[in-house]
Amino acid sequence: MNEQHLSTLEQNQLKSSEAIIEKTLGAFAKCGIELARIKDNRLYREKYGTFEEYVKVRWGFERNYAYRLIEAAEVKRDIEKVYPNGIQITNERQARALAVVPKESRARVYKQAVKTGDTTAAGIQKAAAQIVIRDAAPKPSKNDAVLVDETGYPIPNTVALEYWERSDEVKQVLDLINKAKSAVGDLLDTKDRLWHEAHIQSAHIDLKNAFRSMATAMPYAVCGYCQGQTTKTCTFCGGKGLVSKHAWNLIPEEIRDIRAKTMTKKVVPMEAKA
Repeated sequence: MNEQHLSTLEQNQLKSSEAIIEKTLGAFAKCGIELARIKDNRLYREKYGTFEEYVKVRWGFERNYAYRLIEAAEVKRDIEKVYPNGIQITNERQARALAVVPKESRARVYKQAVKTGDTTAAGIQKAAAQIVIRDAAPKPSKNDAVLVDETGYPIPNTVALEYWERSDEVKQVLDLINKAKSAVGDLLDTKDRLWHEAHIQSAHIDLKNAFRSMATAMPYAVCGYCQGQTTKTCTFCGGKGLVSKHAWNLIPEEIRDIRAKTMTKKVVPMEAKA
């Protein structure tokens, strides 16, 4: 039997899901639920090789947008299970603000936002800062020297520490790209016929872009949402417990400020211990 062939039941499921998506393109939750059903059951497989190809060709969605809809729908469903009679999530921005909060803390964060009377995305971010960050605030013992990130925040002894200690691996890759970029850069004005067919300028630009892209793997700070603690359910850091400088700057300033205020005791870097 052809694995790509859809059974009659699957064909009906696909038709039903696509009809709902067609009618509710502006309703993130319904779209997300149906997209998840299509993805999980591989109902796209008869005509498309991947889910990403399906959403791009069939709906004009970029991969990231499709997955954001799925995640937002999941967040809305989870909140409504534990908070069925409360103020509901009505838009994708609210759901996205909750999506970066560790799963086990989402209900508490949303209830806090409801309590303050601000369930906008900004209000949810503020509630997340109050609950998640303060819960995870470091409490170093009197004589402990700990490793800190580039913001001076203690790196918890979780997977975050393991990834932080692998920073040299990223540096080695970046050094290699830099050397290649430098070597190609030296050829930009060359008259040597050896390089006549080489697209040197394009290669130089590609290497610059490669460096910028790979540099985002360099750990800069403990994740501002999971604090390096509940990494398995944190979508912002992808489970590392750490983020790049670029990602750190995407975190709302208010959340960064609240975390800074939790550091009531001066932390001694491990380098200073020696």
